[in-house]
This record gives sequence, C-alpha cells and structure tokens, in this order.
Amino acid sequence: MNPKDNPHANEERGDLIAEGLATGGAEEIAQGLLVAGGSSAVHGAISGRNSAVQAAKISTTTLGNSNKSLSTLVNNAAGVEETLHPNDPDRWRLRGFIVTMEDVPDTTQAGQAQHCAVAQSENLGDVNVHNDPVANADSYRDFVTKGPVADRSQYIDVTNHEDGSNTSSTRIIHLPADYLNVPLNFITVSENSLGAGVESVPYGGGRRFQ
Repeated sequence: MNPKDNPHANEERGDLIAEGLATGGAEEIAQGLLVAGGSSAVHGAISGRNSAVQAAKISTTTLGNSNKSLSTLVNNAAGVEETLHPNDPDRWRLRGFIVTMEDVPDTTQAGQAQHCAVAQSENLGDVNVHNDPVANADSYRDFVTKGPVADRSQYIDVTNHEDGSNTSSTRIIHLPADYLNVPLNFITVSENSLGAGVESVPYGGGRRFQ
C-alpha cells in the first residue's frame, strides 16, 4: 500500500485486509486489529477534514500521517503473512493483499568468463569445461576450434542445451567425432537476456581429447 494513494481507497483496502486477516491464525488476527485501527484513524481523519473546513490544513496533515501509518501497518502485515505462508500468493490475495508477480529484466550485460579450463570427461567424446561464475550471467555458450586459435571464423558452437548444463559454470561438452584426437582451443561466452557478453580469451592450449 502506498501512502500517496487516495486515502478513501487505502481505507477500503485496509478494512478488507483487516477482515481477511481476522479469519487467520493468532498472528494474522493481531495484525488485522492493527490494520483495522489504522483504517479507522484514516476514516476519522477523512471525516475531520470534511467537517472542519477552517481546520483543513491541520486535518490534511493528520490525514497524511494517518494514511502513511496505515500503509506501514498494511505493509508490515504483508511481511508477516509472507513469512507465515511463503510462496502462497493465492492465500495472500484471499487476505486482501494486492499481489503482483513480475520478472525483473536484466539491466547489465553479462561479464567476461574468467579462469576458463577444459579437461577430459569420464565419457569418451566428452570434455568438462569450467570458468569462474560470471555476475549477471544466465547461461554460457561454448565454442571450439581445431584450426588457428586466432581465427574466430573457424570456431563452432558446441553448447550443450540437452541437459541444461549450459546454465552452470561447470559444463559437459559433446565433441564432434572429427574433433577428437586433434589439437583444440575453446572460447566461452556468458549470456543473459541482453545477449552475449564479452568472449573469454581462448583456452585449452591445443590439447587433444578422446
């Protein structure tokens, strides 16, 4: 609840939430009584402002303070409700709380993968790649080349999407058959909803894998 919202709307919302909390457990009932008191104070402040034209300025201040107090009480009650019943938005709505679920978009591009390394996996044809976890990265894309290390055009994408390991800083890569037992170099790119971050420096050192 926002104290900048219309006091009438906040009062009605406070009454609704107080009524909803009254059907809960002991802590919810206690919070409901506090909210009901705050709502009553807003109602009194509204009446005072409407009936006391000459004291409008004082009444408006009182109304603002009461509305702010009610907002704090409702927000505190929301915190208690969420603690008592985590991850239960349907219950929160039944208590009268407004529940909004929204995805917060990435605002920072993923950083560069650092300290990358590759090693032979237990299964033939597979290698394990690892890098330090990258801030703001949701996934990683891996590339390999058997050509010149500096020729970016010869790197192929070997990202493993099948088992979802591309979301981890430690991943398994399935190498194509013609990339076995030949010198290889790798590049890792961290990604998020903004796209690809800065590529890692090439790593692998021309090692051969089976």
